[in-house]
Amino acid sequence: MSSTNGWGPVEKDQSVGQKQANDGGIITINGTQYSKGLGTHSTSEITYDLAGKYYSAFSAVIGVDDSAGNRGSVVFEVYVDSKLVYQSPVMTGRDDGTPVNIPLTDVNTELTLKVLPTSDGGSYDHADWADAKLRQKSYVYASDMQETSSTNGWGPIEKDQNVGQKQQGDGGQIRIANVGYEKGLGTHSVSSITYNIDGLSFRYFDAVIGIDDSAGNQGSVIFNVVVDGTRLYRSQVLRGTHQGVPISVPLSSDSRQVVLEVENAQDGGGFDHADWANARFVR
Repeated sequence: MSSTNGWGPVEKDQSVGQKQANDGGIITINGTQYSKGLGTHSTSEITYDLAGKYYSAFSAVIGVDDSAGNRGSVVFEVYVDSKLVYQSPVMTGRDDGTPVNIPLTDVNTELTLKVLPTSDGGSYDHADWADAKLRQKSYVYASDMQETSSTNGWGPIEKDQNVGQKQQGDGGQIRIANVGYEKGLGTHSVSSITYNIDGLSFRYFDAVIGIDDSAGNQGSVIFNVVVDGTRLYRSQVLRGTHQGVPISVPLSSDSRQVVLEVENAQDGGGFDHADWANARFVR
C-alpha cells in the first residue's frame, strides 16, 4: 500500500486528528460510528496492489467525518487499474454516509482511493472510507490463476479445454465419461503444474479428475497433488473407461506451493489426455 494525505498521515480504524499518527478519534459519519475504516483528509490518495489476490469487490461507506461538524466538502473517487470507476457527488459534513460497492475481477492489479477538495478549499475535509473492505472470492478456479511453471507431455497445458494437438488453444470441451465441464485444466502425461499460493489462505484444492473422452476408452494415468513438497493425494490408475473422480485435498493457511502432477501408468503415454475438471482453490 502507498498513501498521501492532505493533513497528517492516513489513519487506520480512526478519523484524521492532528498531524501525528494515531491521534484521531472514532470514525463517525452523521452520528453513525464505525470501528473499522480509513481516515483521510483532502487531497488524499491510497493505492493497493491487487495482483494475485483474487478479490471480488471493494466496499465502503463514504462521508465527511463528524469531527468536521457541518463543514468540509469533498469528492470521493475510486480507480481500478488507473481507470475511474466511481465518483461521488460533492459530500459535506451535513450528509449521511453513502455505501459504495465496486466489483473487481481476477485480472485487476491496482485499486486507488482518492479524496479531492472542492472549490471552497481543503479546510475541515476530514473524509472517511468507513468499514472499507476488500472482499475475497470464496474460491478461485486454477485456470484463472497464473501458474508458476508447467510441463506437459503433448503440446501445452490447456485452460478450460482439453489437450488437442500441439498448439495452444486447439482443444475442445473438457469431458469425462460424457460429462462436460466449462472450467478446468487439460493435460497429457507426463505433466506438472505448479502454483504459488503463499498468503492466499486457501483451505482445499478440489477437482474432478479423469481421462478425457477424446481418448476414447484408451489412456491410463495416475494423478498426484503435492503440497510444499509432500504428496497429499495419489489416485489409483484411472483409465478412459472410468468415471470422473471427485477429490478434495486439505490445505493449511500457511501452505505455499501446490503441484498438480499426472504420471503415465507404465504402459506408455499414448492417449493419456488427463483432465483436472472444475479445478479450484477454496477458502
